[in-house]
Amino acid sequence: MLSYDIPKSALVVAKDSEALELICATCGRGGFDVLRARNCVDATRSLGIGTPKLVIIDVPRSGGPAVLEWGRKLREQPRTAHLPILATSTYGDSDTAVIALDAGMDDYVLRPFSSRELLARIKAVVRCRAPELLGEDVVSGPLSFRWVHREVLAVVQGSTKKVQIGPTEYRLLYFLVTHPETVHSRTELLDRVWPPGARIAARTIDVHIRRLRDSLAPFGLRDTVETVLKGGYRFTLQKSG
Repeated sequence: MLSYDIPKSALVVAKDSEALELICATCGRGGFDVLRARNCVDATRSLGIGTPKLVIIDVPRSGGPAVLEWGRKLREQPRTAHLPILATSTYGDSDTAVIALDAGMDDYVLRPFSSRELLARIKAVVRCRAPELLGEDVVSGPLSFRWVHREVLAVVQGSTKKVQIGPTEYRLLYFLVTHPETVHSRTELLDRVWPPGARIAARTIDVHIRRLRDSLAPFGLRDTVETVLKGGYRFTLQKSG
């Protein structure tokens, strides 16, 4: 059965066993499929299989700079630059926090922490970097998403009607709407809408885009999903000139 939920996985990198178990358990409660890595080598190997939706790095007392440098490289690479990345550590000094944030981490969480606190921090950075993962109701112009009901509604001439749309096209539209006026390449859409390691050709996305436009066409919204030559696709409510 096809799911409307955005597939999401978390890569947890932690040398300390206690930290690894706590962070992994918390991510699991947050609805993430968890990938474990005890070091940067294992983490890089996991990234070779597929791109996760969230990365949490525990900074050890020994080797902390190397781990943060690995996180910095994630932020600098196009494939992983968009990822929400959190750092955790037992270090309480401000210098370490500054170094982590300067390395591109979205947040720095001091251990010990409760699962509730960590989940709140995760949600905050995900809402900023990847809001499509939260599955929250969204309104954009004439379109509104009711995530619990897996519905897209469109307002046409003062009347609200349900958009007939498939699960994949629903996820695709939700992503585009939560990142409006931004060009997304086929590769990026594949990484961010499909499960990690999905074996589909990038051009298959064109088929889903066409189906998505067909679903929007009865509401006069077909052109809200634009093709950008040599770029990809974007969602816009601005009329093209």
